[in-house]
Amino acid sequence: MKRTTGLKQLTKEKLSPSVLFLLLLCFAEIVAFAMILITGGDASGDLLFQNRIDSFMDYFHPMMTFERFSLKGMYETANIFYPPLAMLFYFVMYSIIPNGFIPENDFFAREHQSAVFPFLLLCVIVVAGIICVLSAIRNGTELEKKLFAFALALSAPMVFLLERGNIILPALLFTLLFLHWKDSESKVKRELALISLAIAAGLKIYPAVFGLILLIEKRKRDALRCAIYGILAFVLPFLVFGIVNPLDMIRGLVRTSISSFDEGFGYKVNFSNTFAFLCSIFHIPCPRTVLNILALILGILTFGALFLLKENWKRFCVITIFVAAMPPMSYMYVMVFMLIPAVLFVNESDKQPRSPLQYVYAVLLSMCFIPLPFTGVTYGEGFLFGPYPMTFTTFSESLALLLLAILLIREAVVRLFCIIRSHKSTRKTNAEITAK
Repeated sequence: MKRTTGLKQLTKEKLSPSVLFLLLLCFAEIVAFAMILITGGDASGDLLFQNRIDSFMDYFHPMMTFERFSLKGMYETANIFYPPLAMLFYFVMYSIIPNGFIPENDFFAREHQSAVFPFLLLCVIVVAGIICVLSAIRNGTELEKKLFAFALALSAPMVFLLERGNIILPALLFTLLFLHWKDSESKVKRELALISLAIAAGLKIYPAVFGLILLIEKRKRDALRCAIYGILAFVLPFLVFGIVNPLDMIRGLVRTSISSFDEGFGYKVNFSNTFAFLCSIFHIPCPRTVLNILALILGILTFGALFLLKENWKRFCVITIFVAAMPPMSYMYVMVFMLIPAVLFVNESDKQPRSPLQYVYAVLLSMCFIPLPFTGVTYGEGFLFGPYPMTFTTFSESLALLLLAILLIREAVVRLFCIIRSHKSTRKTNAEITAK
């Protein structure tokens, strides 16, 4: 029987979880674009960082650090919390700016062609690479592949990430390459997958946790080589900066994390922030310490679910939830790593019998990406609490992470009880046989 392709397949088949995910995402993006037009651009404030004068800050701030500080001792004097490979990347980008055009600081840099153009070119190349790799990973027709990849490239976390110019962008590309090549029949591609993950972790650290997948799949040699590559990617760039105490980087990260506590609920998707926001909405007094303990417990349970879940997308999902929801300073751009469980979910759900729970997962995964620019909240205003107020987009993503974690923990607990029951049944059967 000839298989229909393209739009005919999407319209003739019953609504599958993967199609539901894509429809919700595309519909939300179209509505968001319409809302931005209707409000004269005001609604875009819900999707972008609300400090309107500091766009692309996560690129220009660290890059222009080299204008004020020398390479040697930078981690000690400049409050740097980026990994050394990331700082080495920023140094390369700084070095290609002609000497006669080096601006006074990172704000002036955004007005200089020699500083802005390399950044724009980098974004175009990396986003194009992400679209290509997503299309390659996604199963289905060419239309499904391209529509899925472009929809995710225009999703809320990606838009926020591009506006911030964070180093997560190339780290995401290398993590997707790891996902794409790790099971390849080619030894070269499998090795490139390990190197890609090491580079991703060297740029942003977060992706290092995905290496646990290799251990769960009992690929110990691959995990060992990946760890060696990761150590090299972390240690070797330190040589450029002289003798560096890694504690200086950790202290910089801690100081930045603490300073983010008083910035409002906006843009943060970690569990503790979600709990604090819910308590504020419902006027429930609860100390921050208690909320942090609850977040820690939920994070540990989520991490533990990794070793009990069998479906590939669920394993990657709990890792990504742990990465996004546990750090105290976890901004909305971290949600781009949810692209990984999303593409695996649509691939695997197409091959499995449909169940109501799959549709729930499809809705929750779509909530991780859909833009909701409906409030037009401007900087400093408040029913959603400032100075950086919670937006509907951020709340949708935070709530989705929380509910996904609860559902996946529930599945892991059910599986654990099934394993225990199976062991008891086996022991009972063996005892009966022995008695006979």
